[in-house]
Amino acid sequence: MATFTKILQWVRPSVASLGLEITDSYIKLAEIRSAGNKKPVLAEGALEPLPQGTVVDGKIQKPEVLRRILEQTIQLYKFRARRVHLIIPSSSIMVRFLKLPNVPDKQLRKIIQFEIQNTIHLPFQNPYFDFINLTTDVSLPVPLKQDQEVTYPDPVHPQQSWMEMGASQESLLRDEPVFEEEEEEEEQDEADVMLIAAPSELVDEYLTVVRQSGLRPKSIEIKALSSYRLLEAAEPELLQQTILTLDLNMDAADMSIFHEGQLKITRSVPVRFQEDQDSLNGMQQQEPHVELAHELERLMNFYRYTLNNRTQEFAAVVLTGEIRQLAQVSEFLSDRLGMQVISPDSGWLESEKPQLHSWVTSLAIPIGLGLRGNQG
Repeated sequence: MATFTKILQWVRPSVASLGLEITDSYIKLAEIRSAGNKKPVLAEGALEPLPQGTVVDGKIQKPEVLRRILEQTIQLYKFRARRVHLIIPSSSIMVRFLKLPNVPDKQLRKIIQFEIQNTIHLPFQNPYFDFINLTTDVSLPVPLKQDQEVTYPDPVHPQQSWMEMGASQESLLRDEPVFEEEEEEEEQDEADVMLIAAPSELVDEYLTVVRQSGLRPKSIEIKALSSYRLLEAAEPELLQQTILTLDLNMDAADMSIFHEGQLKITRSVPVRFQEDQDSLNGMQQQEPHVELAHELERLMNFYRYTLNNRTQEFAAVVLTGEIRQLAQVSEFLSDRLGMQVISPDSGWLESEKPQLHSWVTSLAIPIGLGLRGNQG
């Protein structure tokens, strides 16, 4: 049976899918084709600027403008796939690690429903949510699904909820967890579960624009999981160690810590980079670099000392993103942190257009999304 399956993988037609990331500054698209055991193919890629004010802090302010530019980008670059995987801005996503009974997923979902209704306070109602049983699941990525049964009898105070979820901007300042495993007594038949939730209103806004552009949304996930999937293909040996992934947009930095293939912490912080570096003096150019290094040091110290991982050494920082100054940021962080800072290798990926290999770092998240293929 295994041999027959392997043969089918070789003769089966290729699967094409799109990965889509929308930031405050760009639409980023990557079309990935894959067939059986052959190398994935980056068929096309795009990094299209958005007019200022179209998307602000991850929230769509001008949906018609966004829809028009997305449509034009699809036509201009002749993207052929219509199945699309996308992410929602990290600043709007809630991630929490829980210890729950190790039961089948159907029962686990009911337990999580109960927890959301009664003990896990979110700063939004009617969430889209999904989970990963890290104890049994071998692959991290999952889509978000809406559950209409989840209701809130009373309004939830946003600031209180952010503090309880441990995801507020100030949490590290207070030396509190960002995303931390629940501290409970060890019990038999417990599972480590990662819960992911997002406000349904925001998710629906993105889905509406995507559908109106002629695309068919297949899944939604968080940026950390797209980075993980990319590294599974590009740098699999690194995932056996402790690494920090860093994806930089013009207005935000997404940083995650993985240890032996498991996501331990993920965090998004506002860091503003300037597009026109030639007009800035040396001190102004260094300001976001210093701020970024400071945030990384705090996160690593939190992981080492607050979460009791003193003996673990970081193998590398994996740097990706859309900003033009990635090379300067890489050099600065390497000197400041005394660590290896690398960009993902592109040799594992074929391309119909050789120049697209140089875009792997800029399109890392959409490529990671596109690698989902037919997965829902």
